[in-house]
Amino acid sequence: MDSLTQRRPQTISEIGELVKQAAAEGWALYPRGGGTQFDYGYPIEKAGMIVELGEIRKVIDYPARDMTITVQAGMTLEELSQVLRQEGQELPVDIPLAERATVGGAIASNASGPRRFGWGTLRDYVIGISLINDQGVEVKGGGRVVKNVAGYDLMKLLTNSWGTLGIITQVTLKVRPLAENRQAILIPCESTDLATLWELVRTTKTRPVAFEILSPEIPLFAADTGSGWRVSIAFEDNTPSVVWQVKTFLSELPAALEKKAQIHSEAKYLKSLNDLTDFPFQIEQSTVLKVNDRPSRVVEFALSFAENFPCHVLGRAGNGILYVILKQGYEQEVGSIQSRILQQISPEGNCIIQNCSEQVKRNLLVWGKEKPDWGLMRAVKKALDPQGIFSPNRFVGRI
Repeated sequence: MDSLTQRRPQTISEIGELVKQAAAEGWALYPRGGGTQFDYGYPIEKAGMIVELGEIRKVIDYPARDMTITVQAGMTLEELSQVLRQEGQELPVDIPLAERATVGGAIASNASGPRRFGWGTLRDYVIGISLINDQGVEVKGGGRVVKNVAGYDLMKLLTNSWGTLGIITQVTLKVRPLAENRQAILIPCESTDLATLWELVRTTKTRPVAFEILSPEIPLFAADTGSGWRVSIAFEDNTPSVVWQVKTFLSELPAALEKKAQIHSEAKYLKSLNDLTDFPFQIEQSTVLKVNDRPSRVVEFALSFAENFPCHVLGRAGNGILYVILKQGYEQEVGSIQSRILQQISPEGNCIIQNCSEQVKRNLLVWGKEKPDWGLMRAVKKALDPQGIFSPNRFVGRI
């Protein structure tokens, strides 16, 4: 076969046949949903086939009163959202580029966004999963009810597995009622105010679902706030609760910041949420590093990175995540910047290269420094995919 071909199977059984053929002939399979994060990880090296899953997209079961839904993995997150909204429900996980991103791909990458602070990640919502294994057979874990403890926890194992353990075909998800009211408080501020705001979010009487830090010059909300630092704090619940939380949080702010604060209600809130979710993923030809560390250090790092590196910084402050987006013309410096970041962060933190050109990334620590669990991950890969059929050499430790 050619070094890399593509196939768009129409059925689950067709996927199984592709796996059997790959096993027999010694080539690799690279599952791809919407392709929004397909460039993540090391470049493809082994000859094989990209398996496009966009046609595997049916709703299998939706008992809305049970607040669960079972869908095929190729359904996009936008399509899933439309189905759930008809019953006044949602999956409260912000997936970047939801109009393209698929359910299976989002689970494989454990994608999330600003509301991870309040609602968690996909790992918290997957209660059943099916996949095609290395024998070309569909196997299942979990079930279609929330209280299900049967079998091995394939749901957790496959979440964030990056297509290396099998091809996800079907998932069952817990869902939630749509929030009755949503509002965000946008606060333009000085760099010296960030620590104060983080401490307030940590001690507030309210329950924010998102806390985002934006460095100067990020082109989000610029028309409203100028070009300085900005903080976005979001609330979701029934209307009386959101009204009280917004009022209470504003009263907790120092007077100078309260005067600057702007309230984003429903329509503007949803647009700002989408903008914050998509921004690190939508810049063409961008070079992006993703840093994780203790939430208590996010403000410190955001200030340091913005001052010392040619970059924009978007901080998921409550989750300990920072996106470092290099400005145009500095792509060749990504390795040295990553090295400097790794020297600054805590031993339990990491800095991975989310996106850069294939030529640059080949000799970089794409997944950051080696972590204690990498050995276990290699063992799991060897046990579940001994022939190395699924996305070989792309994940941590080149498994």
